[in-house]
Amino acid sequence: MSTNPANTMTTAALQPLLRLLESKGYSSRDLLGSLGLDSSSISSSTQRISISNFDHLLEQSSRLLDDPAIGLAAGQRLELPSFYLLGFLISSCQTGREALAVLRRYYSLISDSRSPDFFIGQDSIKIVFYVTEGTPFGSQTRAEFIAAGIRRAGHWW
Repeated sequence: MSTNPANTMTTAALQPLLRLLESKGYSSRDLLGSLGLDSSSISSSTQRISISNFDHLLEQSSRLLDDPAIGLAAGQRLELPSFYLLGFLISSCQTGREALAVLRRYYSLISDSRSPDFFIGQDSIKIVFYVTEGTPFGSQTRAEFIAAGIRRAGHWW
């Protein structure tokens, strides 16, 4: 597991992907083992994984499930409690606007990449996420994962 602060993300982001695999009858242990990881090494809220390793997991999962839209499928399984402190802070927000402010302020708990920008108008909100470069498949899949996760999170308000 990389500790390079330039290209990492919380291992909590793996949880939706691992839940998806388990729901399809596949062992997440085997997939994690291919990168030298085990479930105990990703269960801590302070653990990080390199973007490169996350992309590798997404690619392997896509092949295993024969699903090129693995990012969308995994993002739909996002659960706030998986993100520990950030999940708690966001779940205690009364409005989506308040949740966006918390997300922006504490984004470093998720990733060390650039935090999202929000443009709030009278009748609209524009959210701009910056996806860290990785493999072409990984970058696209992480963008889809984020989009599906945002959609899922939007249902909480």
